[in-house]
Amino acid sequence: MKKLLVLQILLFSFLFAYADEFESTEGWPRVFTHGNAEFTIYQPQIDSYKNNTVEARIAASVKFPEKDLIFGAIWTKAKVNTDKDNRRVAFDELRVTQSNFPEFDEANTDLVESILAERLQQYDLEMSLDRFMASLDTNTNKDVVSQLKNDAPTIYYESQPTVLVYIDGEPILKDVEGKDFEYVLNTPYFIVKSTKSNQYYMRGGEWWYVSKDITSGWVETIQVPADIVEFAESQSTESDEVQELPEDTRTPKIIVTLEPAELITTAGNPDYAALSGTSLLYIKNSETDIIMDLGTQMHYILISGRWYQSKSLRDGKWSFIEPDLLPKDFAKIPNDSELSSVRHSVPGTDEANMALLEQSIPETATVDRSKASVSVQYDGDPKFAAIDGTSMQYAINADKTVIKYNNEFYCVDDAIWFVSQNANGPWVVSTSRPTEVDKIPASSPVYNVKYVYIIDYTPEVVYVGYTPGYTHAYTYNGVVVYGTGYHYTPWYGHYYYPRPVTYGFNVHYHPYSGWGFSFGMSHGWYGWGFHHHNYWWGPHGYHYGYRYGCGYPGYRPGHRPPNYNRPRQPRPEHYNAYRDRASRPNTRQDTRPTQLPTNRPTRPSNGSSSTRPSRPSENRPSTRPTNPSVDRPSTRPTTPSGGGSNSRPSTRPIEPQNPAVRPSQPSNNARPTTRENNVYTDKNGNVYRQNSSGTWENRSNKSWTPTQPSNSNINRDSQMRNRGTQQKQNYQQSRPAQQSRPTQTRPAQSKPSYSSPSPSRSAPSSRPAPSRSAPTRSAPSRSR
Repeated sequence: MKKLLVLQILLFSFLFAYADEFESTEGWPRVFTHGNAEFTIYQPQIDSYKNNTVEARIAASVKFPEKDLIFGAIWTKAKVNTDKDNRRVAFDELRVTQSNFPEFDEANTDLVESILAERLQQYDLEMSLDRFMASLDTNTNKDVVSQLKNDAPTIYYESQPTVLVYIDGEPILKDVEGKDFEYVLNTPYFIVKSTKSNQYYMRGGEWWYVSKDITSGWVETIQVPADIVEFAESQSTESDEVQELPEDTRTPKIIVTLEPAELITTAGNPDYAALSGTSLLYIKNSETDIIMDLGTQMHYILISGRWYQSKSLRDGKWSFIEPDLLPKDFAKIPNDSELSSVRHSVPGTDEANMALLEQSIPETATVDRSKASVSVQYDGDPKFAAIDGTSMQYAINADKTVIKYNNEFYCVDDAIWFVSQNANGPWVVSTSRPTEVDKIPASSPVYNVKYVYIIDYTPEVVYVGYTPGYTHAYTYNGVVVYGTGYHYTPWYGHYYYPRPVTYGFNVHYHPYSGWGFSFGMSHGWYGWGFHHHNYWWGPHGYHYGYRYGCGYPGYRPGHRPPNYNRPRQPRPEHYNAYRDRASRPNTRQDTRPTQLPTNRPTRPSNGSSSTRPSRPSENRPSTRPTNPSVDRPSTRPTTPSGGGSNSRPSTRPIEPQNPAVRPSQPSNNARPTTRENNVYTDKNGNVYRQNSSGTWENRSNKSWTPTQPSNSNINRDSQMRNRGTQQKQNYQQSRPAQQSRPTQTRPAQSKPSYSSPSPSRSAPSSRPAPSRSAPTRSAPSRSR
């Protein structure tokens, strides 16, 4: 009893001391001192992740002065908060559910368990999102969408600079009050029709085009009516500004399509190059992902996460190929090659598995029920249409997603569910979803709201979350694809409400910023003040991609002009519906997105209550997303099951005899240590250490004994830990230094003065050759 009493005096007297601020760091393992004992916790090994709750094993050790390390294991359970902006995960409300320290007796084990539980709760344990995802079982994500439409769109091929201009069906022209022209409503491009000349004018970047026929015959012009130029400039947005030089200074060709289509281009004839270690070639003078299999002479292109194949680039006869039917050499594409980015779309690769796991991790936020509200605008009286396979209906003429179910109306805005007894409101934050929401088919334009969840609620707040399906990213046959592939009919009355599209804008994926859009040229081709941009791009809004100037690994510069130096740009920002909502003034800060601070404040340890609202009982029904899970023992192990002692030692370890040197409170924060992150525990509590040579040792009777773990999960955990470390390093390397996004890197185009008419200018008979470094284009003539 004396030895136990000494240990209790030494350690337990500090359990209620106020905790120091936790130094958030990515390093593992981490150490903290309690009394004159040093505790080390190794990187958590995830057992299950389901319903936003994580269960994990953690190898730990305790060190007394001049005594041997004592190793053991603890099992934990916690809520997960995900900050995808900074790629961090916090384990909140962490509980230690059981422990196993075979070198202690049971009383001391319970004491150490209570100390670890208290300190881990105070620290709000964090780890990087990349390490967290790497710790999950990649074989458990079975949320596969089988209803997607994967038929190939029309695919154009050009060997010169070209821009594909998408108009959603027959052009809808709308008058501009007091002007002699109309603008095309159903396109994200600036196209107007002069009612005087009956000609169409298009603005793209710093080029102007003119044509008598909207679908063909577009040629560059510098003679543009002054009122059209003025109107274009008055309606331009920040997104219209040219961000960098186009890849070729020649005037791009225009292709107009009235149906979903895609464009692939090369800089002249295709220039094939080998992918080492494979029988594949890729076209290196293209920014499209184009691969040819030498054995079959078949071409493959990657569009919106889907693979299409054709013998020829030019004939347009492309067909969809299931991801698992791709040539086997696709999985052998080197991860340091020019085409490494496509590995995310090849089933079975580490990159594809990580993309699948990210699909299951929700973005989370806390919504203030007293402040959050929404306003819905209908074009006329509310009109509803049936959702196939359900008893629900959706509003076809609303600016937001509104669903009618059982005489109630539900609205989803910024990934938050609202409810009302009337289609026109008032709206309040909902604590439940329509019970049939999971039955919404992919053919419905409101399909994405099934990926918005209500995690929990209290009388004051609602905890909400959404997975990438809300932003139109879906799991399909081992990979992640963008869009459902369906073309949804837009609404047009007095207002025009487009629907999200899958094709037409060269959608491509990057692991750290998600899906981005490109137009083949500079950033100035889309973005016009009269258009409802977010309807085209979904909740995500327009999100410029990593191509065309962002320079990530796997990006091919393509056909740059000679001596061209690409301007440095920041990485595309990760989309977060809750962060973006919180930044808008009219929301009154009703949403707190999960954004973990660098140094998180600790919780008081003196028994005071937390300021966070209490959660309801866990027995209530949940509408939370289902995440990968791994079975773990439900009962606490009593003895190690292999490689260790058959029973605990009958004698207790000798405790230090100088408790007077202990500090009055914990002496420091949990901090990284220089020790290797190479200690693991299996599901039975046995502790293993992996040496630098890859061999294993088992902890038994206060010493390490060479062994070969009988449980393959330890080897898997080791591989996952190493993979997570590498992925975290890749993420850090992929991030340019933080800087403000450039507004323009090309010399500004001179703008006209409208105070007096400028003399009419005719087009020059011969156009001078443009500068290959930074051309300054002539301003269009303002004909009166």
